[in-house]
Amino acid sequence: MVLEDYDDDESSAEVVRQYMKYNMDLLMGKIGGEKSGNYVKKDDGAMYVRTEMPGLSKEDVTVTVQKNMLVIIGEEKKAAGDDEKGLKYNGSVNLETELYKIGEIKAEMKNGVLMVVVPKLKEEERKDIIHVKVD
Repeated sequence: MVLEDYDDDESSAEVVRQYMKYNMDLLMGKIGGEKSGNYVKKDDGAMYVRTEMPGLSKEDVTVTVQKNMLVIIGEEKKAAGDDEKGLKYNGSVNLETELYKIGEIKAEMKNGVLMVVVPKLKEEERKDIIHVKVD
């Protein structure tokens, strides 16, 4: 990973924000070539999203589904009067809502790592597939 050069007065929070943006770009496949702990994987039973968000806790993270997108937002809460910018993180993953059990999404944040599991509908549960009886 290559970070931009920063002036001495540049805050460490900005460096961390750049690192987090880089991790999201890796997750979304916008850049490649380096190994990362971030991924989106799918199998017959679910889609799994893992992303590292160092410095954030579960209270700092929101996971929603909006317009066929799984949206992940993380923002460090700062104390009132604190002038330093908090850590921010956001990203989204394309989600074909007709293929997944949207109401059963599970998300867990542990040690700065968010793991989201989106269970897949079985073929007989899908509403976009209509089985026609043949006489």
